[in-house]
Amino acid sequence: MSELEQQVRDALHRRGAAVTPALLRPEVGRSPARPPRRPWSWLTPVAAALSVLVAVVIVVAVSRGGSSDDKTGSGRTAAAALAGTEWRLTEVRYPDGRQVAVSDGVGAYIAFDSDGVSFGGSDSVNSFSGKYSVERGGSLKVSDGAITLVGYAGRDLGRLAALDGLGAFIGSGAGVAVDVNGHHLQLSAKGFTLTFAYGAPVATSSQPRPAEPS
Repeated sequence: MSELEQQVRDALHRRGAAVTPALLRPEVGRSPARPPRRPWSWLTPVAAALSVLVAVVIVVAVSRGGSSDDKTGSGRTAAAALAGTEWRLTEVRYPDGRQVAVSDGVGAYIAFDSDGVSFGGSDSVNSFSGKYSVERGGSLKVSDGAITLVGYAGRDLGRLAALDGLGAFIGSGAGVAVDVNGHHLQLSAKGFTLTFAYGAPVATSSQPRPAEPS
């Protein structure tokens, strides 16, 4: 036996002598130690479930929000969406219930400036302008209305209805109800209900420019 082999043998003997029966036999009645449980460990699955729920809510909210082109709504939502839009008058309903259609050829329209404060347009004979604000309940308050004073002696019912309806709107003051349904707008003031279609009239080049507020 070489010297190296003798050294290895002596080391193994020393290791073996250190091992006692007590070390090999577990204590009676003592269960194996369990790894310590982290406090609040139940929060991990709950947090995961909540994160999934939040993600679902966000997806649903975005899908229901629609595109920026969706103009449907009433009250404050519709009134706030008027800025930067233009509408051609298609029908006027009088306080007594009469309904008069206004053709595109009449060319009556209203345009709301992108500043969210000013409006202008034409009733097909006179141009007009003014300012508006959104009231707490979602209705419009019209102020600083101005209109040119060109007379009309014709008998076109659609043109006459445009003069009557838009004149009522310009002088309405507060409490103008607003309703937007897709590409149609309704303004209700002083018993008149004005229905508009989204977009400018077919031909407005001959229409006068909106009047400046006095």
